[in-house]
Amino acid sequence: MFKGMPSILCILALSTHTSLAEEAPMRLSLFSSNSAYTDILPIKQLVTDDWLHAPNDNASLGFSQNEAGIRGYWGRVSMSISRRYDYFVNVSPDTAQALYRERQGLPLNEQTAYQVSLDLRGQSSSGIRLGYVLELGNVYTEVRAGYWQLDSRRASSLEGRLSADVAGNLIGQVALTEAYSDNNLLRRPNNGSWNTQGQGLTLDIIADWQVTSTFALSLHMFDLYSDFKVNNLGFSQGVFDTEGEFINSTGGIAFAPLYRGVETSEDHQFRLPQRVQLEGLYELGKTGVMARVRKQGNHYFQQLGAKRAFGEASMSLLVDLDSFAPEVTYSNAWLSFTLQLDDWDISQAQQGVLSMTVSHQF
Repeated sequence: MFKGMPSILCILALSTHTSLAEEAPMRLSLFSSNSAYTDILPIKQLVTDDWLHAPNDNASLGFSQNEAGIRGYWGRVSMSISRRYDYFVNVSPDTAQALYRERQGLPLNEQTAYQVSLDLRGQSSSGIRLGYVLELGNVYTEVRAGYWQLDSRRASSLEGRLSADVAGNLIGQVALTEAYSDNNLLRRPNNGSWNTQGQGLTLDIIADWQVTSTFALSLHMFDLYSDFKVNNLGFSQGVFDTEGEFINSTGGIAFAPLYRGVETSEDHQFRLPQRVQLEGLYELGKTGVMARVRKQGNHYFQQLGAKRAFGEASMSLLVDLDSFAPEVTYSNAWLSFTLQLDDWDISQAQQGVLSMTVSHQF
């Protein structure tokens, strides 16, 4: 999987040497990028697993992607060291309702057959990216290759059908497939039985095109290619069913879900969802009109707005066409700051972006 990595590193290392020999200026940046969205519950409740409100009727997905690090440019060569967290969840409305009732200590509705479908994917890793900048006429392109040391991975899937009888007992079957480094649904402890670390590669491409003196396009593609692997990762696969019938303390019949399956370890390989952003800017003097489409976490965001220049600084305002969440960005020669919230009461927000870059040129 990583056979091509030494060649890439050698090419970029030679490029770095050439750039330094030309005494190109150096620019260092500290950066942090945080983006989250959910149509299930407010982000805070979902992260803390504190389901205070019933989920939306059309609940289906949520994601959180966060990264922080330092990046340096030497002429045409860039290098960054960072840490990232990526979490994605896809869920059926029935599953969200069942989870809410379980968290609230409420029985399932006996008149409802719940179609259970839950897919949870998460990873955390630290890595290095090496990049090279190409400028061809009015087109600026940067290609970044990343190498990552993964220290946490979870991929959980539940599929099945559940209902409840008049006594509140669960009836049905749910199939489980889960790969994990630590946390898992069966709460299986790791006594040295499986690995928790792995490796990964990513490829990012950033392209900015000044089409005319007044119109510009940009296409930013992150994790355009990715490939992660963990040898001998914890793995469980089986079925939960309600055949565990017993007599409870009151003399009634009750059921305890039983798990039948395997608990072992196996090699695990995965890719990250791509993040793609296409943006257009039409300038009218110091003011510009902007349009943006972004795909992240298998969800599309569409935004319209305006940008205004103030000397060496600029400020933009974009509005999401679905949630009407405003996004404000301020940037100058050394600072770039972006904030988006769909609800200024942070505890109720279901969509948010917070990013900042601080730079210095030597």
